Amino acid sequence: MINDKMINFINKYQFELTDGDILLITDKWAKLTEDTSQRQQQKWGQVYSKAEDARRAIISERITKRNETLRNQDTLSIAKFFQSYQFYWPAVHDFRGRIYRISNLNVQMIRQKFNMFL
Repeated sequence: MINDKMINFINKYQFELTDGDILLITDKWAKLTEDTSQRQQQKWGQVYSKAEDARRAIISERITKRNETLRNQDTLSIAKFFQSYQFYWPAVHDFRGRIYRISNLNVQMIRQKFNMFL
C-alpha cells in the first residue's frame, strides 16, 4: 500500500519543501518568477566573474531543477493514483538467502522515488 501519511505531508508542505530545495514539487522552477530570476543572478554573479559563465550556470540550474520538479510531480501523481491499491514487487531469492527484485519494467528511477511512499 502507498503511505497515505507521506502523500498528505508532501501535499501540505509542498511550498516549504520546494523553497528549501528539499523536494521540488511546486511550479517554482517550471514557471519562473522575477524574484527567482533575481536571486539566481545574484547567486551566480558572485561565483563567476564573466557574465557568460554566470548565464550558462543559470540556464543549467533552471533546466536541472525544472526536470527534477516534473519528475517529482509525475512520481507524486503515480503515488496518488495507486493510493488505494495494494501491489507487490516481484522477487526471487538465491541459495544464500539474498532477495532480488525482478521486473519486466525499467523501474530503477521510479522505484527509487516511489519507495518513499511505501
